[in-house]
Amino acid sequence: MRKAVFIVWIVCAACALAATAAGQAARPSGDGTLPVFIAMTMDGKIHTPESLKGKIVVLNLWFISCPNCVAEIKLLNDVVAKYKRDDIVFLGLAVNPRPALADSLTKNPFSYDVVPGAGSLILSRFSKPGPAGSSSIPFPMHYVYGRDGRLLVKVQGTIGVEAVKAELERQFGSGAK
Repeated sequence: MRKAVFIVWIVCAACALAATAAGQAARPSGDGTLPVFIAMTMDGKIHTPESLKGKIVVLNLWFISCPNCVAEIKLLNDVVAKYKRDDIVFLGLAVNPRPALADSLTKNPFSYDVVPGAGSLILSRFSKPGPAGSSSIPFPMHYVYGRDGRLLVKVQGTIGVEAVKAELERQFGSGAK
């Protein structure tokens, strides 16, 4: 019995160390570039560093129990309707798992490519170190990265919608599409 408990402890410790190392290695370097990640959307589309290369990437970090996150979906859908182009990718990285998102998105459709269960991705690539080793992620959070992968906009809260619109207008003018 003690041997089995010890083996389980060793496996858990190894997994924890691997997860910690992976999380630290995956954190943005602080140079203001798009973090490297691979993500699958609700409809099965896969986004990789290669598929995002040369495109403007608009990210929204959110979850379904966040009132401000849900409240801004309609406004973000308006942004997509105005600026949807082949050279822009709109990604909604959601903390929630697929089943909960599917139910929520039926009630509140979101025009971004929604990535379910992205909590680990958000923690490893977008969190800020907090006190005593904790992590901090404000929601909703908005990022816009340029075609060269450089960070152009990073704004927390519902004012982020206006910041995203302003950056896309700067990139493409006020005329849609």
